[in-house]
Amino acid sequence: VDICNRKKEVLWMIVQIQDREVELENNMSSIDEITNLVHEALSDKEIFFSHFVIDGVEVYEDYALYFEEHLNGIESVEVVLKSVREFVSDVCLSLATYLERALPEMERLSDSLYQGEKTIGSEESLQLVEGLDWVFQAISTVDQSTKKPATWDDVIAKAVVIQNAFQEVVEAMENKDDVLFADIVQYEITPALQEIKETINKTIDEEGMRDTMN
Repeated sequence: VDICNRKKEVLWMIVQIQDREVELENNMSSIDEITNLVHEALSDKEIFFSHFVIDGVEVYEDYALYFEEHLNGIESVEVVLKSVREFVSDVCLSLATYLERALPEMERLSDSLYQGEKTIGSEESLQLVEGLDWVFQAISTVDQSTKKPATWDDVIAKAVVIQNAFQEVVEAMENKDDVLFADIVQYEITPALQEIKETINKTIDEEGMRDTMN
């Protein structure tokens, strides 16, 4: 066996987490070791996991798949952790950005459904459902944190309204009732999301969340 070539085949990655650097071999077992390192850090209830930076690429989801697909070439992994305040600020800013973009699209979707230009099965309708699911998850994440914004009860109240309307959306989709779907989006979901957006934007400004992220 060519020892020099064998050494070249053994690749290592440096994992940076908090003030530690851990050297791991590039194999499948290292994915479990990285997961254990993250869980160990999260034993501090004031810390949240945000994402990985893998060789300069920010990875926010499907971590295991990304590691598997790039395993042989990974050199560095940074585990990005945030304080509760930083994490809550991040989620609120993401919500505000999403709603700023999504609300006009919802209005256009409702108009298209009324005019028969779109149907419930359209890509826009499915994106709306996926977007609402993400909004619920984001709101739930903040609600479970130890440092909720002062106005969070107002957000939860509107989220309950949307959740109830969402059940009607599902029924409208099952019955392929385009007009009912449009009614629910225009008269129930959109106004509630608009109020959530206004509340979150007010919270962001009053609690200095933009400064937190700088």
